[in-house]
Amino acid sequence: MQNHKRTETASRLKKVYSSLSQAIKLAEIEQGAPISEWGNTWGESNGSQEGYYVQKYRYSALYLWDKYLSKYLQVSNNNHSCGESSNDFSFCDYLIQFGDGSQIVGLSDTVSTSGTDAGTPGLFYFIVDTNGFKDPNKEGSDRFRFYLNLKENPKHLLGGYLVYKEVYNSKTNYTREELLKECKSSYLYCLDLIMNDSWEIKNDYPRRL
Repeated sequence: MQNHKRTETASRLKKVYSSLSQAIKLAEIEQGAPISEWGNTWGESNGSQEGYYVQKYRYSALYLWDKYLSKYLQVSNNNHSCGESSNDFSFCDYLIQFGDGSQIVGLSDTVSTSGTDAGTPGLFYFIVDTNGFKDPNKEGSDRFRFYLNLKENPKHLLGGYLVYKEVYNSKTNYTREELLKECKSSYLYCLDLIMNDSWEIKNDYPRRL
């Protein structure tokens, strides 16, 4: 039973990764430019995060999804809304369900608020739930974060927390032993461990699925 869960979870994560990667490639062909150059769709900003979200829908990750990516993904449910009542300007509640039952249940923007990049999205993360509404609904168990890098010439465009660290010039050359240790202490690194193991959840995976 546990072996089946490991195989199924890893397979669904890989499918989401492949589907999103292909959608981005197709959208880049359609736009005639890499995703890092789509920034002219974000509009003007006064440099503050709150000002950036005055027109919240247009300047959100949700806009990127709807305008560019959704047409290239085969999903059985695409229902979403921004959390207008939330004080967190960077988060939108989200629900996209794939045919195998896995879901994207949320996404977030990370916006630069200083320097020449002020008001420009640096990256998004997608929260993927591999078994939909079923328990445990815990990150590192059935929920995982995929980061999408919007910077120019990224070494890694889509992946786990190491993509986030690359954007902010932090350490990314982790050994498997280090990723295993980090996943045990923080769910953020668990997708990186699975990707490092060639989309396999091995017997020593430190979290219960």
